[in-house]
Amino acid sequence: MEIFTLDTDPIELDEVQVKTWLRKFRNLVENAFVNCNNEQRILGNLLVLTRYRNTLQQGLSWEGKVISLGNSSISENCSDCK
Repeated sequence: MEIFTLDTDPIELDEVQVKTWLRKFRNLVENAFVNCNNEQRILGNLLVLTRYRNTLQQGLSWEGKVISLGNSSISENCSDCK
C-alpha cells in the first residue's frame, strides 16, 4: 500500500494511484493542520486547495476541458442574473 502526502505529485502517478490519492485528499489536508488554530487551518486549507485546483485544471486541460468557476461563470452566461 502506497503512502500519499500533500507533496505527492499526481503527474507521477498512474490512473489507479491518482484515484486513490483523490479519495484520501481530504484526510491528508485535515491531518496536516490538526494542531493549528482556525486561522492557520483556513489559510493552510486554501493553499492546499489552490494546489489541488491547479493540478485538476492541468489534467482537464489535456482533455480540452476547464474547471467551472461556479457562480461567476453562471452569472456571465445567465441573462436573468444581470
